[in-house]
Amino acid sequence: MSRAMRRPHVPKHVNEKDAFRADQKSTVKKIATKRTKTGPRKIRSWKQVYAKCLLLLLCFCLVFFTGRGIARKEENFRIETNNIRGLNDFQTETLDAPRCSAIDSGEVTFTLVTQFSEDRLWMMEYHCKRWGHSPISVSVLTNQTTNEVLDAIYALGCNREQLVVQTLHANYDRVSDYPVNILREMALSAVKTSHVMYVDIDFWESNDLHDILFFPSVRKALSENPKLALVIPAFQLNRQCKEYRDCPEINIPLMPRNREALVQSVTERKTTIFDPTNRGGHGSTQYDAWSRQESGEIYDIPCFKSNRYEPYTAFRYCRDLPPFQKQFSGYGKNKMAWVMHLRRVGYSFAQLGGAFLVHYPHLDSPSRMEWNLGPTEANPLRGQDGKLYKKLPEDMAVSDWTAYKRGQVDATFVKFRNWLQSRVQDETVTPMCEDSIDDDSRLWIDRTKDVSISS
Repeated sequence: MSRAMRRPHVPKHVNEKDAFRADQKSTVKKIATKRTKTGPRKIRSWKQVYAKCLLLLLCFCLVFFTGRGIARKEENFRIETNNIRGLNDFQTETLDAPRCSAIDSGEVTFTLVTQFSEDRLWMMEYHCKRWGHSPISVSVLTNQTTNEVLDAIYALGCNREQLVVQTLHANYDRVSDYPVNILREMALSAVKTSHVMYVDIDFWESNDLHDILFFPSVRKALSENPKLALVIPAFQLNRQCKEYRDCPEINIPLMPRNREALVQSVTERKTTIFDPTNRGGHGSTQYDAWSRQESGEIYDIPCFKSNRYEPYTAFRYCRDLPPFQKQFSGYGKNKMAWVMHLRRVGYSFAQLGGAFLVHYPHLDSPSRMEWNLGPTEANPLRGQDGKLYKKLPEDMAVSDWTAYKRGQVDATFVKFRNWLQSRVQDETVTPMCEDSIDDDSRLWIDRTKDVSISS
């Protein structure tokens, strides 16, 4: 027998079966303690192997989701157009907001919230100057990174400590399909104060708006009623250029900062109430009463003259707040639908004395220009008195109104209105005025049929 095959010596007092078992244990022990270049190799139990796999899985998840978080912070909310158009369900509340618990007047604080596309970033300089050093939350439609947008805003003189910026990548099919309500909801999601002062970027605050909101009487009223929307009256500076162009060098110095400057500008007919040709939009604001109100005085708006009323307001930011419905994009009905929702669920509206907003006279946006497009049948007629008169939809023979942006928005609005009336309990406290406008007569679509738009 060769040396390799020789069996180990077995003492006489040990039987052969026990010797074989001893030999097995010895072999296993040698394998378990066999040294390699990196040290002894140990046999791990299944529990050790399971624990190691679990640890590796946790590490992978941590790296993956941290990476996603960084990407989201860098290019916040990169959303495809098709996903936005596919949104079908209207929402009743702001789920990401805190609960609407009772608060004291001393806890009432405000964040200025706005949104804009990159071409209007320059206006942030004037919001920061007029609002002061309190919090501002903005969302921006841009192809720049968040850090690049932040640097640009800081360069305008805005305070780094007061500003939260989120960006939405501009990857839309058409620049006119501006995701206005998605941007509004983004900016609202960063609010940490009890209340919000919402403005669109082209509406500039009076210098004292923030101070007046902090009047003890104003904070008390807002703390006592979480469904109080404080209306800030809106005015507009008329375009000062004779030709159709933006002339900031002329317009900006004339934008009123305080009540005295506003009165003088109105007297000189450089400024008027906002959009006087659109009675529905801001016609429910009591401008005559506001001219007599003291700073900080709250005046109840008794009724709505139109369902198209869309004032700028200060309001409580909490879960019961109806959201801006993301199905609305581009120009038209995106904010008025929100105000309709507020009214439906029992919000009261009151205007704040002293403070105001002024609209900057910019050129029409791509969204507005597409809204203006329509069939030749919709062109206004010139009457015998020389004035232009709009046609009503029933006076026009158009096969498909939804081929145009305005018809698409009207169809979305009809869906929203039907949902609001059928799914949301009516708790209205602010009635329609007796002489209110028949808003449905202005719609471009058949109001008696179920209107659908392909996504």
